[in-house]
Amino acid sequence: MYLRTSANKYTAIAQLLHVILVEALSNTNTIKELDYISQTNIHLHKSRDLNRVLYISGVALQQKKSQNLHSMKFAQEIVCYLWANYDQELKVEIVSPGLIYIELTSYLLAAFLQFLSSGELWDEIKTHKNQSTSFHEYSSSKKYLSLSKDNLSQKLINSRGSFPLQYAHARCCSLLQLAAVGEELISLDVGCTSWAITQPSEIPWLKEEGELRFFHPAEFCLMSKLIETLDNLDSKTIDKTVKWENVALGLSQSFEIFWSNCQIWGEVKINYRELAQARLGLIAIARFVFQRVLEEKLGLTACSEL
Repeated sequence: MYLRTSANKYTAIAQLLHVILVEALSNTNTIKELDYISQTNIHLHKSRDLNRVLYISGVALQQKKSQNLHSMKFAQEIVCYLWANYDQELKVEIVSPGLIYIELTSYLLAAFLQFLSSGELWDEIKTHKNQSTSFHEYSSSKKYLSLSKDNLSQKLINSRGSFPLQYAHARCCSLLQLAAVGEELISLDVGCTSWAITQPSEIPWLKEEGELRFFHPAEFCLMSKLIETLDNLDSKTIDKTVKWENVALGLSQSFEIFWSNCQIWGEVKINYRELAQARLGLIAIARFVFQRVLEEKLGLTACSEL
């Protein structure tokens, strides 16, 4: 059973960590001097390290500039709070001159992946799609269905990143269908918007010793790309700087490399069933992210087949 944390309230890791850092700041000894910064401009970015999900925060350095505080001492206050309250979810360390390194443990990462691949996510979308909440305002594909085939084809031709991502999305759909109907590895809740995995009820993301089941670099590369894209999709500040056609192309390339190197059928299905199911879970998450990029950022329908 994975940790039931606030991971299931957010579709972006950066969103979750921002909330946790605000909480940590509010519990430091210097909160009175830091109120106006702690709630607004917290520096946080994802590392490019593909071997782990690592974020780096310079919030202690920000405070030093504005409040003349010793950054290492202030970083220590924040980190001590995180150690005391999130020791199972986060690995935290201080790097001179006051940067805070925050790495997700395999338990929190598994909980986050489980949420994205299961029906919980779609229940949240249905519940909150007409409300203004911390959850992203999901963009329905219905408003794009009026595109004629000619218009859709022209948009695909004119966008170098969109067709490869359309193809990758359709490929995800066919793989999930085959796994559910032909191979009986999973069960799906297939609807107009939902491809949630319903069985197994909890995907075996972790080995018995508590480490992620993934081992191939292509798995970690795709997972990292998906997490980074979700961060960008749900950010209120970074969106204007993102070139979404480039993002689409990068996602499709990462998926192609993943699929070329990480098999599901044959020996893997027979001898390593849990690994096959975990890879299918990653494919389900990829499909969800591809759909959001296509519909919300490129203005295209995410087709289940081409």
